[in-house]
Amino acid sequence: MKQRTITAIILLAICIPLLLLGSYYLAVAVAIIGCMAGYELLSAHKKQQENSEKYPLLTVIFVFIGIISLVFLNYSVVDGKASFYFDFQEGIMTKIGFSPEILLLFLIFMLGSSVFSQRFKITDAFYIFTMVVFLTFGLQSFLYIRSLPLNLEMGLKVHYQPYSYEALNGIYLCLYLLIVTMMTDTGAYIGGMLYRKTNKPIHYLAPRISPKKTVEGAICGTVCGTLIGSLFFIFVVSPYELTLPWYVVIILTFLLTITAQIGDLIFSCVKRHYQIKDFSHLLPGHGGVLDRIDSLILNSIVLGLFLFVCIQMFGLFVG
Repeated sequence: MKQRTITAIILLAICIPLLLLGSYYLAVAVAIIGCMAGYELLSAHKKQQENSEKYPLLTVIFVFIGIISLVFLNYSVVDGKASFYFDFQEGIMTKIGFSPEILLLFLIFMLGSSVFSQRFKITDAFYIFTMVVFLTFGLQSFLYIRSLPLNLEMGLKVHYQPYSYEALNGIYLCLYLLIVTMMTDTGAYIGGMLYRKTNKPIHYLAPRISPKKTVEGAICGTVCGTLIGSLFFIFVVSPYELTLPWYVVIILTFLLTITAQIGDLIFSCVKRHYQIKDFSHLLPGHGGVLDRIDSLILNSIVLGLFLFVCIQMFGLFVG
């Protein structure tokens, strides 16, 4: 417990300043987190068997290059001119999505690795491709959420802080995302633990994947996350960054509490398949990077898509 607390304090001391600074600082941190998570995805299969061989170095390099490319090098062509989704001048993510060319190149590299290496099988290629695409979509979505109010061309009904420190715009949306995700997890844990003490019949949520998770805990997590997350959005996000109708906030927050738990179960499914407890021991007392951000990845995608499609593209629910 002591080790877990110390690690948590160190992580907060590192992550909070990066989140506040945003821009290139956060982008570099996301790139590092992406590569660490990629390493854990590669290591999951290796841990399944004690004598299993490591993947070829070239394959590992391809995965790292793929992660960086799928987060930062997506582009669209407008009037014969390429425009990157990640604005390298401003250090912000202006859109989310993937360029077909980059996706196809990464898939070819993965399939090619399975052809020319006995240690990297075709099933490994599809596993890595799928999980890396899922991971990188979550990472670029998080950067997009942090950058959203800086994209002034959207015409959003955006409120700036009283003393207008522009670099902070977007921070409350990120905090909202983190609060909903963490409160759902905490509420599910505490609710499930308290319910067990009542000695009433327990209904397991997904016993094949995660034997300890219960329906009762999931309901508590949903209620806790929806309540606290909605209040934070209404009283903090709306006055300073993005105003949405209260019913939209509640529905969105409720949806995020559900996807937070689904995201957790997705990565639990991977761990169960490879018969491992944690993805790594990079974070003492917490397991690996993926063990910490599993719920956040899917939630970032859902919130990012909501903001991109409903707010940026169609201007729904705002001004």
